[in-house]
Amino acid sequence: MKKLALVLFVLTLLLTACSQQPVVTIDIPADLEYDKTDLIESIEKHSKARYTLIDNADGSFSLQMKQRQYDKFIKDVAEVNVNSFAEIVEKYDYIKDITYNDDFTEIKMVVDPVKFLENQTNHDLAPLMIYMFNITYQFYSGTPYDQIDFTIDFISADTDEVLETYVFSENF
Repeated sequence: MKKLALVLFVLTLLLTACSQQPVVTIDIPADLEYDKTDLIESIEKHSKARYTLIDNADGSFSLQMKQRQYDKFIKDVAEVNVNSFAEIVEKYDYIKDITYNDDFTEIKMVVDPVKFLENQTNHDLAPLMIYMFNITYQFYSGTPYDQIDFTIDFISADTDEVLETYVFSENF
């Protein structure tokens, strides 16, 4: 009987500890016109995090998850960025490498300078793709949408010279 009481006590402590995790809320403003169906599909495709989706009266909606689930979720979103950057390097022959800091606020693309200039005049989509992946990461990491900012430096593979810099807040 004492063993059963001890087991029940330990289970109660564990359940209490789990339920006391802080809740993380990510608010998606109504003016973003973000499609909830796309969001749900994306979360379920890229992460196993459990979440609650809340419709707000103003047309916005919120994602809520326990801190542990959020930590897993944001790690999964970062992994999507890393994998996507690797795919971009494979797809575009002028891009030799993409490096980034831990929070993706500074991105460096090492490029063939001649091919870079050619692709720039052909309206290459690689920078736009990086913008989109990075906006998603910044947003889910808790940066309010109107405060998202990051820099992409295009660096010559030949000279290490910065050929061009895109600053998100200045270009969008």
